[in-house]
Amino acid sequence: MLDRKRWWNAVETTVMRQQLHQEITPFERQALLDEQYRTQIAMQGFNSSEVGKIYPHQTRNNLYNLSVTSIIGMPNAGKTLTSETIVETRTMEVPLLMSEVYREEKEKLDKSKEFSFVKLYERLLNRQNIEFKKAIKLGRLGVTSGLNTEGHIMFDRLVWTDLPMARAHFLIGNIDHPTLELIEIDHPTLELIEKEFVSHLLHRNDTNNILINCIIKPELAISRQSKNEGLGRILNPIFLPILYEQSLRLHYEMVNFEKVFKIKRPFTYATVDMSSPDRVERFRSLEKVINWSLIAQDNIYTIESINEFITTN
Repeated sequence: MLDRKRWWNAVETTVMRQQLHQEITPFERQALLDEQYRTQIAMQGFNSSEVGKIYPHQTRNNLYNLSVTSIIGMPNAGKTLTSETIVETRTMEVPLLMSEVYREEKEKLDKSKEFSFVKLYERLLNRQNIEFKKAIKLGRLGVTSGLNTEGHIMFDRLVWTDLPMARAHFLIGNIDHPTLELIEIDHPTLELIEKEFVSHLLHRNDTNNILINCIIKPELAISRQSKNEGLGRILNPIFLPILYEQSLRLHYEMVNFEKVFKIKRPFTYATVDMSSPDRVERFRSLEKVINWSLIAQDNIYTIESINEFITTN
């Protein structure tokens, strides 16, 4: 049974949408309750001792020649800065990042004074799909030419792997959920993002996929924000707790992937705690998970020995 607080949260979002004269269908109202209930179940099953461990793909033994790491997570967790540092230290390869796409598209909408998260998601999906395909081709070219000896490329903030962000936006009323009759319409709703998540991580591009979720608590994310930048649409004390909870929900779902999605996990997953005030320590934590995720793909070491090393060193 859905607890009282979550029920009221769903009602509050419905009322807010109506006050803003935004149409909300009976299907969307039920979807809000369903998302709150799924979150409740996940939070009850969340186990903090699983954070930091690597959960390898469960579906096949044959390995492709290119590994793709997608890094998602809380604002101010240090994702972009740490990812860029990791890329810069890998002098023998040519990893690729898509870290600026989100900021660029957001700034364009802000300048046009027509900002909405629906429009932002639409732009990001269109642009990232195009640039992602180009990056895969360049990554494979780097492998065959001997430049990318690691056979690895990285992406920061791909919208279709960032389910926590899309779900948080839906729960707070920033994006919509289609009606049963409109599910096939190509617009950036929660339904579409979840479909993109499955299609991209089911090896549509014949790559070894790694998804890493970087978490920190909401109050820590706010404390790391520069006073000159201030708070914003996402980095604020109302939205961040919802996003944090959805990040923990994703962790639960990915660890229990087969139970939740009824298929074996077709990619490697890890959650990394980025709470340390030491930037070097945050860098080492994320780098260690990336490095050992790649090694786990080769089945050289047992996943038990890898996780024992990661969590004790």
